[in-house]
Amino acid sequence: MSKNKTQPQSHDTTIRPYRQGDENQIVDLLNTCFGNWGTLEKWAELYPKSPTFSEEDVFVIEKNNKIIGHEALHFRDIIIHKGHHVSSVSLSDAAVHPDYRGQGLHNKLLDVMLDAAKAKGAGLVFSWYLRDSTLHQHSKKLGFVEIRQPLAYIKVLKSEKLLKSGLLDFLHKSPDVKRALDDLSDSLYFRLGDTAFSMAELLGKADEKAPDQRKKIEIILEESSIPTLVRFRSMGKRRRLLNLLWLLTLRRARLRFGSFKAFINLARKGISVAGST
Repeated sequence: MSKNKTQPQSHDTTIRPYRQGDENQIVDLLNTCFGNWGTLEKWAELYPKSPTFSEEDVFVIEKNNKIIGHEALHFRDIIIHKGHHVSSVSLSDAAVHPDYRGQGLHNKLLDVMLDAAKAKGAGLVFSWYLRDSTLHQHSKKLGFVEIRQPLAYIKVLKSEKLLKSGLLDFLHKSPDVKRALDDLSDSLYFRLGDTAFSMAELLGKADEKAPDQRKKIEIILEESSIPTLVRFRSMGKRRRLLNLLWLLTLRRARLRFGSFKAFINLARKGISVAGST
């Protein structure tokens, strides 16, 4: 099969297959979108070093020579019975830079990828999208249907990584909350066990100067609060507020202030933050 052709979307936005040399931008994008996604070595293991890898199965969205979107196709055969098989494809590592979300770019990327999968003979395509998200709604319009999966069990091994990833994802998909917290980003900190980080650090805005301890507002979290926090994106506003109150009441989340001025500062922003949440 010939290479997939570049798909122009606008005068400065293009959907095209991966080219050697895109790796650094792709990994930077995945780390921005997912928080500590991984390294170039991890991307190489999942893609170029995979036995079935093909450059035309990885797609990027490019705007003004900058990669702002990524997703890949993984082909495999499903054995049906006695040697009979169906070619299937799974979608992985879907990402659009936070600054360019809400423009329908990933919907267009998905359309291009489905055309490519069909052209290579795939009979089934699998995807995992958050229920009721924009992409979930778009996939249903394209004919995706939900299938029941067997019960699965998970164990959290790195709570701090899960917390950062969940918070980053929630903030990127909740621009009103992000804007409401912007003035507090340098003084707002999260602590989980021995791990502590600021909102500014989470959003990639931290500088090297020492924080002003008098302005510091610290949110101290217990391990048991993590499952609730990482589900915030899929909750409605009312349910988010109820869960926040529940965590505070049970002291699974606590607030610590560097000074009375820090308390007043949070109180002033509290109404807009609560309303946005």
